[in-house]
Amino acid sequence: MADIQVANADADLSGNTLVTEENAYTITGLHTFSRSTNAPFAVVSGAAVVANLDADKLDGIEATGFVKANGTVALTANWDAGAYEIRAQTLEADVSTGTAPLTIASTTKVANLNVDKLDDQEGTYYLDPGNLSSAVAVNKGGTGATSLTDGGVLLGSGTSAITATAVLGDGEILIGDASGDPTTLDVGSSTAITVLGTVATGVWQGTDVGVAYGGTGVSTLTDGGVLLGNGTGNIQAMAVLANGEMIVGDGTTDPVAEAGSTLRASIGCDAAGNITSGTVATARLGSGTASSGTFLRGDSSWAAPSATSAAGSDTQVQYNDGGSSFGGDAGLVYNDSTDLLTSGKLATTDTSATSIDVAGGITAGTGNVAIVNAAGKIPEISSTYFADLSGANLTGISAGKILQVHNFIYTAQVGSTSSTFATTNVLDKITLADTDNKVLVMVDIGGLGKSGNTSIAVRLRRAISGGATTTVSGGNFLSSGANTAATGTNYIGSASFQALDNPTTTSELTYTVEFSNVSNASNTYVMLGNGRGSITLMEVEV
Repeated sequence: MADIQVANADADLSGNTLVTEENAYTITGLHTFSRSTNAPFAVVSGAAVVANLDADKLDGIEATGFVKANGTVALTANWDAGAYEIRAQTLEADVSTGTAPLTIASTTKVANLNVDKLDDQEGTYYLDPGNLSSAVAVNKGGTGATSLTDGGVLLGSGTSAITATAVLGDGEILIGDASGDPTTLDVGSSTAITVLGTVATGVWQGTDVGVAYGGTGVSTLTDGGVLLGNGTGNIQAMAVLANGEMIVGDGTTDPVAEAGSTLRASIGCDAAGNITSGTVATARLGSGTASSGTFLRGDSSWAAPSATSAAGSDTQVQYNDGGSSFGGDAGLVYNDSTDLLTSGKLATTDTSATSIDVAGGITAGTGNVAIVNAAGKIPEISSTYFADLSGANLTGISAGKILQVHNFIYTAQVGSTSSTFATTNVLDKITLADTDNKVLVMVDIGGLGKSGNTSIAVRLRRAISGGATTTVSGGNFLSSGANTAATGTNYIGSASFQALDNPTTTSELTYTVEFSNVSNASNTYVMLGNGRGSITLMEVEV
């Protein structure tokens, strides 16, 4: 048994007693302490917990006086937490209808409080104008009035309520005095003005009202034509603009309508529509302020780079995903250890010769076939690079393509005794699809001949509908045909020539083969003996 020391004790141990245990001691029987209102014993062991010690009270309070964490003991009176907060995920009141479940003394707004009703009304109640107790004021977007005269003209009055005039009588109009509300003026009737009196200033014209009097000076204008001023002269209307035409001015005279290469040159663009001269103001490119710290976003606005976290996974290249966040995709990755950028597809909108500039070679396909070697040259052509070189597989070719072909044949003899050029009656027409396209002309004149000391000259003439007629290639294709330097008769089989013409127009073109008697002597002939003369016109796409 453990060592026990008892001090200040009487015979029945009812006095002040101090019990000290030198070693662990277990109480196995019943110990009764009779100390009146004094503490029956004291524990000085520090923070050690006395296991299995079951007391009837805690700090003199029965167990029913404590609120338990499991909620099995309810409050028996109001509970005031003072200046402290009471927090829970859900606060629920089970008081019956007729008693307010919550009483709030503060008038401060409760943020994020979402209630079902306001003053016993659903939210839709406050969206119905019929529930308004008074008219909506003008400064709140209303009229400020609850009733307006039916048919009356409404008059503003600053922020005060809108007013309505009385219904205008037959022939009455409203007229202002530049100071207050307009007044009525009786002009006779709703069908005729009879009492306005004499026009005090200006001149009334019975026909077209002149420009000097606020008119146009004309009684008709081209439907859809752009109007041009002419000083005090009549307004002029341009012709209706053709498809693709724009109005271009020169700063001095009337503007003109231009299209095609002429328009592109005037506005500083090349054939592809790229701006080749001048500058574009940043305000034209997008809204906001352009600076060294901003970039032009996909929604046409200048903005500073976003600090949004990167998207996707490691090595994926970031891109603008919707204008406000970054995006990443497994189809576009970059390996910084090998300087390799891998993309599912590659496209460029640059039309220049260096739209894709590669310093080394280019390989393609699963076999890494070298399309361009390290020297920048295409390797020897073989089946390694072309699976089928047949013409049927050469599709999609644009530049150099023949868009249309015209052919004309004339089979009657034509003669001439004059050195003035005349038609051989071998001619044809063509209209190009684009001003940049060219015309390949092929001519064959069968049966040339002469009698006497002379020869034959042949040339090709091009006439533009509504424009000039010129000699193609600037001169004769044949200058001394059938010449023998003698007076004898000489016949030759035929003469053929080709020309690639660049007319730069989409107007109708007429190509005519002409010939002349060079020495203006004896006779010269083409299509001798009703031979065959032909001309073929082919449009070549550029």
